[in-house]
Amino acid sequence: MSKRLIQAIALAAIATSGLMIFESCNSSSGQQGNVLVPDVTLSNDKSVKTKLSEIFDDFKVVQLSTSDSTLISTREIKIFKRNGIFYIQSANDIYQFDKNGVYLSALKRNGNGPGEYTGINDFDIVKRDGKTEIWVASMKNILRYDAANLEYLGDIQEDFFVNQIKYVNDSTIFCTTNENKYFRVIDIDGKQKGEYFDVDFPNSLQRQHGFKIHDGYVTYQFSNSDEAMTYSIDKKEVGITHVLPMEDYFETMAIGDEYYEKYDMKFGSMLAEKYVEITNYQQLGDKTTVTSRWPDKKWKYTVGGKGIESATYTYFPESESLIENDILTDADPRLLATQVCSDSDDSILFIDEYSEESNPRLLEVFKLK
Repeated sequence: MSKRLIQAIALAAIATSGLMIFESCNSSSGQQGNVLVPDVTLSNDKSVKTKLSEIFDDFKVVQLSTSDSTLISTREIKIFKRNGIFYIQSANDIYQFDKNGVYLSALKRNGNGPGEYTGINDFDIVKRDGKTEIWVASMKNILRYDAANLEYLGDIQEDFFVNQIKYVNDSTIFCTTNENKYFRVIDIDGKQKGEYFDVDFPNSLQRQHGFKIHDGYVTYQFSNSDEAMTYSIDKKEVGITHVLPMEDYFETMAIGDEYYEKYDMKFGSMLAEKYVEITNYQQLGDKTTVTSRWPDKKWKYTVGGKGIESATYTYFPESESLIENDILTDADPRLLATQVCSDSDDSILFIDEYSEESNPRLLEVFKLK
């Protein structure tokens, strides 16, 4: 893997690791005090080196096909996998590959004309009426395309800049914006149904896959803290909850506020010297994986779940790694950090850009031991 992808992940998380500080508005405490992932702890560090194939039970390496017209930049990469198709954003294009990495098509509509976007702030893969659509957030619009033939289907126009999007159903579409209220809920016609949390710090980290659907709730983790927004899809109530069972070494929004007041723009680096950053979590069946960065500059990978003991492995720096990568032996040792870039309906994905002359490899994990 070249350093471009790893640097993009690390710098985005470190340089902009500021927490978004909010004041609740029209919120409910229905989820307050609950935990999204109650059965995982980061405190059980392993001391014996373990092969990656002993952590990942069922996996597949997918080499994305390469040509002059399909060479993907991983600088701002974001990947979905839905129904056996990979959808990969590379700059202002969205590529489709089949489950074996064979190139299928590419959405390339950068421009100012009808059905074109001036840039991709975010995208989502949406299932509606038995068809799959690609939604692109660009400026104050959400543009819709048929994933099968890339036909333009229309747009949803808003009066705010749309940074990120998550389709739940036609009456519940989540957006983020840096204007006034951070979270907006709209419907398929663009009508605003709700707005939540005042934006207090506009340069906070926007997660590549910030929105998740979790047990009937839409969730969004605030930066690298142990807190997340929760929105009940049925009750339409919003609250704040912990991601993992709270530990005194986790970042919180209140701590972020305190450090910002004290250290101004240096607060991110100061936080990283004292608190553990929860950089990503992914769920696969009844198990959860968590990536974290620690004040001693170690990067760790945790696997846990209901009824099993959590296990935490240091994987970076390489000299102190307790994971032997026997699956992709030539991969960058920070490969496990790349799960933050991907969202799959049947696996956990990792990205290995091992060559600048070819497209990346994907490590697809279907089952954890």
